Amino acid sequence: MESVRLLNRKRGNLRGQLTKLAKALAEETPTDPAELQAKLDSIVKLQEKFELLKDEYYRTIPEEDFEEIESSLAEMDDEMQKIESSCLVCKKSNHHTLLHKYPDPLCFESLEDTAKTQVQFADNCQPSQDSPVQQHMNSNVSFFISGNAKSVLINTAIVYVTDSRGQKRPLRAILDNASENYFITTDASRALGLKIQKIHIPICVLNNSVVNVSKGVTAQLVNENDNFKWGIDLLIIPKITDVSPTKKIDVSNLKTPKT
Repeated sequence: MESVRLLNRKRGNLRGQLTKLAKALAEETPTDPAELQAKLDSIVKLQEKFELLKDEYYRTIPEEDFEEIESSLAEMDDEMQKIESSCLVCKKSNHHTLLHKYPDPLCFESLEDTAKTQVQFADNCQPSQDSPVQQHMNSNVSFFISGNAKSVLINTAIVYVTDSRGQKRPLRAILDNASENYFITTDASRALGLKIQKIHIPICVLNNSVVNVSKGVTAQLVNENDNFKWGIDLLIIPKITDVSPTKKIDVSNLKTPKT
């Protein structure tokens, strides 16, 4: 089939880009924030191309003929995850580039500029209830500042998940009441060491765009006292959200209940 040949050609080209990128990242150690941001952007773009390629394969090739292709895609997926989860500065795989500890903190201008623009918009504008602007906020924004300059933070919690050795591991969770699925990052799933399942689940996100999830894991949530357990199926994705919040929050006036 001509369509299959074209897909295989795309796959070969993408594998070449992946190999070239991995080699460049292994040999180079970018320290300039702009250069680091460019490298991170190139990884994201390559991941997007790979997700589109997988989706094309799923839609084109019959399931009974997919086994051979799937093994090749799985290898590429593993290589991609390895690149994404490794630090571009120190080359270690136990933390992301943005979590690297510097003697002096670096400033990622693109993130700061975006945050300033969005915060300025939120401070000066009060869109009406029917305004589409409210439905078009960038994922970098984790709160909306209304006219009274108050901030609304995303709900988060520390949850405990049982790992492959039966030990209780604390993870930070984002509580989203509108989500129909449960997600876990690639790094977190690897830290738990649970058996990863191959799946194919399309997830509808903003603007009717679709993200295809190819890996999942079944985990067990427990509370701190171990008297509550809950089995849960988690979809594995490279990243759940951007840096949150996008600016420093003054917590001195927060009224939190005393324990």
